Amino acid sequence: MTMINMPPVPPIRRVVTTHDARGKAVVMLDGPATNTRTSEHGTASTLIWCSDECPAEIWTREDYGQRSIPRQPPAGGSRFTVIDFAPGCPGMMHRTDTVDYVLCLSGEIDMALDDSEVRMKAGDVMVQQGTNHSWINRGAALHDLKDYRGALACYEKVLSLRPEHAAAWNNRGAAFLRLGEDARAAECFDEALHFQPDFFDAMVNRIFLSQRQGHHGEVAFWADRALHVRETAWLWYARGVAHLGLLEATLALRAFERAHELDPSLRAAKAGARPPNAICQSCSGRNSPTIPVRRSATSSWPKATTGWPSRSIA
Repeated sequence: MTMINMPPVPPIRRVVTTHDARGKAVVMLDGPATNTRTSEHGTASTLIWCSDECPAEIWTREDYGQRSIPRQPPAGGSRFTVIDFAPGCPGMMHRTDTVDYVLCLSGEIDMALDDSEVRMKAGDVMVQQGTNHSWINRGAALHDLKDYRGALACYEKVLSLRPEHAAAWNNRGAAFLRLGEDARAAECFDEALHFQPDFFDAMVNRIFLSQRQGHHGEVAFWADRALHVRETAWLWYARGVAHLGLLEATLALRAFERAHELDPSLRAAKAGARPPNAICQSCSGRNSPTIPVRRSATSSWPKATTGWPSRSIA
């Protein structure tokens, strides 16, 4: 079984109110929540409160947050937990006969269903109605901290359990790209596109890699393919620059014009949308403009803001 080292869990301040003997509202507890259980899968679940009946008991002096309860609360009961997912947490498919209210407090995390996925970011909420699901953390915090070797180890743990996971292959390739290991990055992007042929982020990363290598034909190819999935001005501009490098002035002009139509503020596209003769003169020197590497719109470069990349309420 794959074991994941657990970093220290960030403390959670827990405030619990109740009534005193005269019926007056008072604070019963104010301090760190301590009932935390960790697992070898890379999760830490902290119980905040629970109940075992409906209507719930509201006059109690018992600390229901110190109970030991199973994953599924009793019929008519409830469970309030905060769950931390370590980088590289591969997830485990499961379900409970409950309605779960989920709030992503920090970082990013992916939830896999039977045949689809959804990514949650800090502030997102979810209502889960007893469905099969698995929570997967792909090491975004390590990537964002530029610990690309550490991030690679996390992605590899995920892929050891789910070798068909396209997003993990793409993120692994992005880390190799940052490390300058172009050949290994290309292999990862190809794997991602093998499992998910219309994976926009992997196509975008393929463009970045081809730009860095000066392969204009490949840039044009991948930009065209990505544009069939999602049309953006900067993709048209990247395609135009590639056509310039290939001395294809008419195709470059069309690409720049379309980029300028989609985003009139894109000055580079406006400058490129010149008559073919002028473009040909620019091409004669065989020097084409370059485009800075950037993250794709849907987080080709994973990012998070905390050492624990994902914390959620369930």
